[in-house]
Amino acid sequence: MKIRKWAVGLTVAAMSLAGVAQAQDTCFGLSASDCAAIASATENTLSTVMSFNQTWSIDFRVSGIPDSGDITFNATGSGPVILDLMGAFPLSFDQSITASFSDGLSSGGGMTGAILKDGILYVDMGDGMWGSLNLLSALESGEVGGQELPLDLDALASGDVDPEAALGALEAFGDLAAIPGFLTYTRMGDTFTFVADLTRLINDPSFQNGVSSLAMTAGEDGAQIAGLVSLLPMLLSEGRIEVVQQIDSSANIVTGIGFNVNATIDSAMLTGSDTPITITLFFRVDLSEPNGSFDIQAPDNVTPLDGAMGM
Repeated sequence: MKIRKWAVGLTVAAMSLAGVAQAQDTCFGLSASDCAAIASATENTLSTVMSFNQTWSIDFRVSGIPDSGDITFNATGSGPVILDLMGAFPLSFDQSITASFSDGLSSGGGMTGAILKDGILYVDMGDGMWGSLNLLSALESGEVGGQELPLDLDALASGDVDPEAALGALEAFGDLAAIPGFLTYTRMGDTFTFVADLTRLINDPSFQNGVSSLAMTAGEDGAQIAGLVSLLPMLLSEGRIEVVQQIDSSANIVTGIGFNVNATIDSAMLTGSDTPITITLFFRVDLSEPNGSFDIQAPDNVTPLDGAMGM
C-alpha cells in the first residue's frame, strides 16, 4: 500500500538526513560525545517511541506591511499521538486546539478539536458536530473532491531519481555547509541548538557557485532559479533558522523540539517602503508519556466536508 511505503520512506529519510548531518567531521561544532548523544537519542526516539502525549504552540507574525497592521497566527494544542508505520494509515491523533489570528485588518479565533483516525481527519465544527475529510482516499487517489493534489505522490514514492544528479546536489550542499558561521550546533545541558544563519550563507562568495551547481539539476528552469536566488542578498538583510532539541539523557529520547525563524526583508524593492518587513515563526512541541496507552476514537455526528470523498 502506498500510504505505508510513504510512511516508511519518510522515516528512513529522516533518519538518513540526521545521520548525514551528524556524520560531519565536526558535527557543526558539537564535540564527538555530544554529537553521539543527540544522534543516539534521535534514532532511539524514531525507532522505539510509537505513542506519546504532546503539547505544542505556534506563534507567527509578519510586521511592516504597508497600510496594514501585523499579520498574526497563534495556536496552542495538546493531546495523544499514535504511530503505526505498518498500519493502513501511519498516524492517529486527538488534539484540542485554541487559535487566534489577524490579517492586519480584522481578527478572530476560538477553540476547536481535530481527530485523525484510520486515515480520516475529523474537525470540530461546534455544537457537537464534526466535519470529516478522508485523507486515506485522497492520498490513494491523488485527488480531493475531483481536484488533483498539488504534489504527484506516486512520483515521490517511486524513487525515480537520477543518482548522479542527486550526488552532485549533495556535493554542492556539502560545500555550502562548510561556509564559516552558516551552520552551528551547540549543547547546554540536555538542550541542543542547531542554527542556520542564512545571512552568512547568501553573502558568502561561494553561495552563487553552489546555487549554480544546484540549479543545473533543475533542467530548463535552472537559469531562472539561479537568477531569482541571486536576488536574495539584496532582499534578505537578516535570516536565521533555529532548531532546538531537548533530550532526556536517562531515557535516551528526544522530549521536545522547537523550530524558530527570524527574517528581515528590505521591502524597498518590493513595495517602495523604507520600513523593513519582519517575519517571525516560533513552533514548540513537548512530548510526555512515551509509549503510553491511548484510546483514540472517531467522533459521532459526522458530516463529510466534501461529499465526493465520502467515508
